[in-house]
Amino acid sequence: MVPGKLFTTNWLKQGVLPLWNPNIFAGLPWIGDVNQSILYPSTLLFLVFKPAMALNLTFILHLFIAYLGMYYLLKLVVRDHPSQIIGAVLWMLSTQVAGSLHNISTLQSIVWLPWICYFGLQIQQSWKQKLFFVLMVLMQFAGGYPQHVLYSIVGAVVLSLIFKDR
Repeated sequence: MVPGKLFTTNWLKQGVLPLWNPNIFAGLPWIGDVNQSILYPSTLLFLVFKPAMALNLTFILHLFIAYLGMYYLLKLVVRDHPSQIIGAVLWMLSTQVAGSLHNISTLQSIVWLPWICYFGLQIQQSWKQKLFFVLMVLMQFAGGYPQHVLYSIVGAVVLSLIFKDR
């Protein structure tokens, strides 16, 4: 995925949003390839930093996002603080998250799952919760692996049925 990020950033430096990549096959719609995640914020890291640094920052940032998301989700459903921390660390180091370090688009997508569940549990409290829910779904979709959006929304619905009185 790094060559794709570099292709995108080379065009962005010229002030052009790359809609088409003429270098693959006989040309390929670039903005239509969701795995390239050209509209995802981590692409800007590749614009600012060297590729190795941008990749490392992407990994660290997304592991932190995964930890915080699960911590806040567990804060809603588990009252024991040590359990919240342990659960968040276990999610951050799980095979779903840590196993995604080889594929940036999968990593950029899976880390938003607990955030979507978190805001999904609170969606009826205020319009801000609805807005954050939509924002998290858009971030997950822009991350590059759309299947996780479906899993996250189903997870939020299931959790809301289980914890409907909280």
